[in-house]
Amino acid sequence: MSGPNLSVGRGEKLSVKAGGGLTAKGRKKYNRATGSNLKAPSKDPKNPRHKSFCARSRKIGRAHV
Repeated sequence: MSGPNLSVGRGEKLSVKAGGGLTAKGRKKYNRATGSNLKAPSKDPKNPRHKSFCARSRKIGRAHV
């Protein structure tokens, strides 16, 4: 199962050189196509989504040591 075709040229995602990830336009297209509810990354350390992401990232980092 694959999602919609997202393109750097159409402004739907960022290049790896630019940091990668989806733009607002890309998230909107992906959500429409899949019925998902992707949200923008949270930069506020008090936000529960931010804390959850950081916790997952730490676990992944330890797995590759």
